[in-house]
Amino acid sequence: MALTRLVRHVPELRLAVDDGDLRWRESILIRGLLDLPVHPAGAPVDSTRVPAPR
Repeated sequence: MALTRLVRHVPELRLAVDDGDLRWRESILIRGLLDLPVHPAGAPVDSTRVPAPR
């Protein structure tokens, strides 16, 4: 639900990694990404990846 809302508000966001490289939280109770590496809206797409703050 949160990702849908984010994409609706900032449709220019693009993944900074291949979708197969996304890291998922390993829990039977909650399914979620450990981080969401994206290229900011309007930023040039390159090979750098900025990890999410913890």
